[in-house]
Amino acid sequence: MLPDNILSSKLNTAIIQTAFDEFQKTRSYGYANSVLGLIRQTLKYSYRMGFIADIRFIDNIQLYKPLTNVDKVKKNHAKFLTKTELKELLGLLNAINPHVAMICEFQSLTGLRFGELAALRTQDYDKENKVIDINGTLTTRGSFADDAMRLSPKNAYSIRKVSLDARADKIINHFILANKARRLWQGNVAKNDYIFVTDGGLPYDLHFVNKIINRVGFYKPVSTHTFRHTHISLLAEANAPLKAIMERVGHNNHALP
Repeated sequence: MLPDNILSSKLNTAIIQTAFDEFQKTRSYGYANSVLGLIRQTLKYSYRMGFIADIRFIDNIQLYKPLTNVDKVKKNHAKFLTKTELKELLGLLNAINPHVAMICEFQSLTGLRFGELAALRTQDYDKENKVIDINGTLTTRGSFADDAMRLSPKNAYSIRKVSLDARADKIINHFILANKARRLWQGNVAKNDYIFVTDGGLPYDLHFVNKIINRVGFYKPVSTHTFRHTHISLLAEANAPLKAIMERVGHNNHALP
């Protein structure tokens, strides 16, 4: 991107700005911003080592950020549900599969990733304080009966405690009590401590839940992750501080995926 074999001491605003103007013709803003960050770190290192006397020029570089268009706005709106849409979709899901409906509702109330929800065990639930401890994620590869399928969370920020409102607490207790009754009356149930499990005692599978969601034929694209986005959207709508939202959903990026 930059001229070959150029020394850091020879760089200036004009050289770097010209390079990025050309670079962004074929690259996204996000990618260009990452490259600029790398160059900035390199220059800071050169400055600390005494290879370059002044690096203030790097702050003059400006990247072209495309304006939001109608299609992009529609795409972003499709990532979450309004309160009305959420109520409507949960009602449709309940008519097909009540347990899947409750799982999706639980996601919308907590902002959990599906893998985090599937990995919840009875020991991760503090009934007295109505808090869940997010400390793992469950993959969809292999056998769920294999303990190796329970992995560490997505990142360090994903390890967190999430408080439950009355409805979320009611949902999790429904599953716990149903699991106890199932183990008591059925002898062929898989033995594990997972909370959100099927009649066979195995954790719900992401692909199965998404398949049920797709059966609804909702008028906007929906997956399990939509309910996580919906939780974030509702928190933002309630004017919750960004830092608090990020901590609750286990993320360190303002983009909040």
